[in-house]
Amino acid sequence: MERHHSYDVYGRTLAYVLLPDGTCINELMINEGYAKPYSKYYCKALSTYQIINFEAKQGKRGLYSAVDSF
Repeated sequence: MERHHSYDVYGRTLAYVLLPDGTCINELMINEGYAKPYSKYYCKALSTYQIINFEAKQGKRGLYSAVDSF
């Protein structure tokens, strides 16, 4: 969790979610196209998440599978 931005304006917890094997659920969901990075709050992994999101869009994965173009 980022110390200064651990909650959003709705009181939801902002955190990195890691599985016991070290897999980051945040990255996994973005990679599969079922989540996207939100730049309003600081996150040390934001640039990585943006790259992963771009690749998910290009690969038309998840929510991007039904979209023809951007």
